[in-house]
Amino acid sequence: MIRDDIALSLLHLPPATLVHLWDYYASAAEVLSASRDDLTERAGLTARTAEKIVSCSTYEAADRQLEFAERWGIRVIPFSSDDYPALLRSAPDAPSLVYVKGDFDFTAHGDRYVGIVGTRRMTAAGEAVTRKVVDELAAISDKTVIISGLAYGIDGVAHRAALDNGLRTVAVVAHGLDTIYPAQHRDLARRIIEAHGAIVTEYPSGTSPLPPNFLARNRIVAGMSEVLFVAETPAKGGSLVTADIADSYHREVFAAPGRATDRSFEGCISLIRSDKANICVCGEDIATVMGWHNDRTTNARELPFLSLTPQEQALYDAFDNGEEIDKESLVERSGLSVAEASKALTMMQLHGVIKAVKGMMYIKLK
Repeated sequence: MIRDDIALSLLHLPPATLVHLWDYYASAAEVLSASRDDLTERAGLTARTAEKIVSCSTYEAADRQLEFAERWGIRVIPFSSDDYPALLRSAPDAPSLVYVKGDFDFTAHGDRYVGIVGTRRMTAAGEAVTRKVVDELAAISDKTVIISGLAYGIDGVAHRAALDNGLRTVAVVAHGLDTIYPAQHRDLARRIIEAHGAIVTEYPSGTSPLPPNFLARNRIVAGMSEVLFVAETPAKGGSLVTADIADSYHREVFAAPGRATDRSFEGCISLIRSDKANICVCGEDIATVMGWHNDRTTNARELPFLSLTPQEQALYDAFDNGEEIDKESLVERSGLSVAEASKALTMMQLHGVIKAVKGMMYIKLK
């Protein structure tokens, strides 16, 4: 039941601990009904964490959250649900659930998720390159989905550019859905929802936009994105943290180089110089590296699904029809590294070739 998922999330266990639990239990209800011994011996939790789960006292708070969600048309999507964002599921510290306002379908095949981040104190050059990249990606594919954080500066421009081009866009926020921060972006949030996008958070209603929440929010932006584009950032900033997280998730990172004399692009230049990011000055740069074709004239969903990378083909060949198989076995059969397999599994899920099922198993769909 969703009530159990909310109750478990309100225990505020580390996200990586919760992801770890899904290797041993099929649902939040099963976790919450487990004994202390089972949690420590079977799942390897510490006695303190096991005690916190066994003595769970968050059901009343969960009922209030569930009532709020039902009243305001907010979807609660737990990690165990087939509706959970496939890309985000592959992150080792994915949230145990997300609250979603809007009817965006995270399971649609063929969508291309592009995260865009950057400084709140953007310059005209940062705004221009953000709009240029989004405009050109929209011209290449109307299945492009822009992911950003609804903040001032680059985030806001990325969302607006997506809407101006008829693209769907998803805003990941660092607070509960009983408010919008910054307040000046309430109209933008409304437009995103009306255009079949979504506002997403891991935080229950009543959660304020505190500084630590923004750092945690960054991992969701990175986790939901197939590609991360750093449009403009100085030598220090949250965008560089997001880029590091995206790289650790085996996502492709891109950065706009700006001019050598522009301090507002120093972080982007550093990413490129250290070989952590591809140079990006236009949408075609992203499309070329990702192997995306122009589907304004060709429907990508009708393209042969076997246009797989060598790593994806190796994983595909490791499946037996109808077999449910875990990642460890796929790595062994395919000969891929864990990192290669993780990235390939994520992409194959996104494009509908395979599907994750309960217990972190995978099954071939085509």
